[in-house]
Formats: sequence, structure tokens, C-alpha cells
Amino acid sequence: MDGERERLNQQFKGLSVQTKNKQRQRTAGERAGLVFPVGRVHYNLRQGKYAKRIGVGAGIYLAAVLEYLCAEILELAGNAAVQPLSTSALRNIITPRHLLLAIRGDEELDKLLQNHTIRQKAEEQEEKEKEEEDDDVLIDNDDEDDIDGEEEEEEE
Repeated sequence: MDGERERLNQQFKGLSVQTKNKQRQRTAGERAGLVFPVGRVHYNLRQGKYAKRIGVGAGIYLAAVLEYLCAEILELAGNAAVQPLSTSALRNIITPRHLLLAIRGDEELDKLLQNHTIRQKAEEQEEKEKEEEDDDVLIDNDDEDDIDGEEEEEEE
């Protein structure tokens, strides 16, 4: 019996002392090779009441589609930001304007997002509003001059 025990100890030497290397549990996104959070997408699908039952692969598939669309848009916007005419080309910044140019420049993305609005920076928006107000003031002044001129003629 002691001989058998020694033989088993020699055969499985170190296994009883060593603990198995516990690998960290991989997420569904890691297993699928995605960056987008598959668990969160799947949770939002379930909470959205789109259907009574949501399949296991639905969250993975939707996360993959969203990741692809974001990568496509960011690649096109990055190309627009690097253009020499861009003011942010020196700073390497993608602005909402670059996103807009990227989406409107691609036929399929434009069709997909045609009913969506992309806000511009507040400064650009304020400048456009000031220009529109200045144009309105000029138009209003022209109208007032005509009205005043007509009143003067009527008084004489």
C-alpha cells in the first residue's frame, strides 16, 4: 500500500500542492472580439420591450453592427479632420462638423441618418444666429423705410 501511494505521489507530483491557474471569466464581448458592451446592449434590448423573448445572440449581433457603424463613421470623420483645409487639422480633433461631412459624403450613411440632426458647436451656432439676426434687422429696416416713406407722402 505504501508502494502504491509513493507511485501515485510520483505520478501526480505537485498537483495536490499546486492550485490550478484560475482564468478570469471572459465577457461575451471578449469572446466575440468586440469592444462594444454586449451585456449592456442585451440588457437594453430586454428592457426596451421590443419582443417578449430576446435570443442570446441578439445582443452580440446588435453590438457588432453598432461597432461597425461607429468605426465606419469615425474613419470617414478622421479623414475629414486631417484634410488641409480643416481648422482642426493641426490639433487632430474630430468635430461635429467632421461627423456631418462624413455622414453626408457617404450615400448609405446619409440615407440611414437623413432624418437626424447633428448639433454644431455652440460658438458656430451662435455666429450663425447672429448672422441671421443681422440679416433680419437689415430686412426690417428696409421695410420700415418704405412704410415711413409712404406715410410722409400721405401727409403731404
